[in-house]
Amino acid sequence: MGEQISEARLSAELNVSKSPIREALYRLQVEGLVRVYPRRGTFVFSPTHEELDQIFAFRSCVESGALEIAYGNAPAELIERLSAILSEMGAALNEDDLVAYHNLDSTFHAAIMDCSGNEFLKRSYELVAGKVIAMRLRFSAKPEHVRLSFTQHETIVWHLKHGDLALAVAVLRRHVEWREGQNVFWKLDAPAEMPRRVRET
Repeated sequence: MGEQISEARLSAELNVSKSPIREALYRLQVEGLVRVYPRRGTFVFSPTHEELDQIFAFRSCVESGALEIAYGNAPAELIERLSAILSEMGAALNEDDLVAYHNLDSTFHAAIMDCSGNEFLKRSYELVAGKVIAMRLRFSAKPEHVRLSFTQHETIVWHLKHGDLALAVAVLRRHVEWREGQNVFWKLDAPAEMPRRVRET
C-alpha cells in the first residue's frame, strides 16, 4: 500500500494504450483504492490508523447487523451457504492456495450480506468492499494469520449451527475488528466442544 502507480509502466506491461489505464485508475479512485495528488502522481491508498479504525467499526456494525437479519429470516439457508464456502476455504488452505482462500474469504462475508436480503446494507458494504479486500491481502499474508482467519470463520459457523446467534455475532465482530497481537484472545472464542484441530489452530 502507498506505492506510486505509473501509467506508462502499466501501459507497457499490459500492452494497451494509456486510455483504458486512465479509465481503470479513475474507477479505482472513485472506489477509494487509489489516490491522486496534483504534481505528485497516483498512489495506491494507504489508510491511516484513524481510517482503519473507522473501516473496522463500519464492518462490525454492518456485518453483525446483516448476520442477525439473515439468521432471523432464513437460518438454514445461511448456514448451508456459509458451510459450503467454509469447506472450500478449508480445501484451499490445505492446498496452500492463498489466492483462492482470500477470494473465498470475501465470498463468505458477501454471503452474509446477501442472505440478509437488505439492499441498503448490501450497498453500504459495497462502499468499502474493495478496501477490505486490499487490507485482507496486506494484513493476512502471514501463514499464522490465514490459519487464525479460518478458525474464526469456522467458529462463527459452529455457533450458528448450534443456535447461538449471540456468540456467532460476537466472534464476527472480533473477527472484523482484528488487530495484530490479539491472537491469544481468539483461542477463547473456540468452544471446548469444537474439534481439537479447530481449537488449537
